[in-house]
Amino acid sequence: MSDLFDRAPGQRYYGRPTPTDGAPGGWGPASPPGVPGGPGAAPHKTPERYRATTWWLPVLAGLVALGVVVGLLWFGRGEPPAATTTTTAPVPTVVEPSRTPPPGGLGIEIESRGIVGYWEITSYTWDAAGVTINARLYVDQGTLRFTWLALDNASSWQFGASRSSSLFSGTIEAGEQLSGTIRFDKNRGDTLVILADSRGIQITALTVLG
Repeated sequence: MSDLFDRAPGQRYYGRPTPTDGAPGGWGPASPPGVPGGPGAAPHKTPERYRATTWWLPVLAGLVALGVVVGLLWFGRGEPPAATTTTTAPVPTVVEPSRTPPPGGLGIEIESRGIVGYWEITSYTWDAAGVTINARLYVDQGTLRFTWLALDNASSWQFGASRSSSLFSGTIEAGEQLSGTIRFDKNRGDTLVILADSRGIQITALTVLG
């Protein structure tokens, strides 16, 4: 058997350290009084950090941010646009002529470049040298500066008014009227009689038969 059982009581732990009351597990030398871990020492506590929470700081930061946003929105609107006054130009009153040609005659409205009026051929006469036309001009609005042309329907030849015409050319103001004759020295045939402006640009026309 082992030597352990051959030893007398009290000799089995020979050579091993003797337990003490101060060491952990009862082993080792006891700590002196006043030393951490020694007899009479206060229980060990782990230090903890405490942070005081100031609740009004987040509230203040939120109010400041809200004030910045409101300020940006308010000043970003800028000054309201100044009220503009729209002036509408008066629309000129157009006097619409309501005339009809005389019995056996021809008539047509004049409406061109601000000129409103009426032109009528009361009668016309052919002879061996041409045609003489009796005409009347009315102007209700604007100023009419007129001349005359004739276009032969068959040949498309163009003719100017003869100097013997009493209504050879002229100017008529609003509210006025003129009557007279227009003479074209041309061959007999259906003819387009053209009322033109002072530059010779057509305003309107009537056809006399040959």
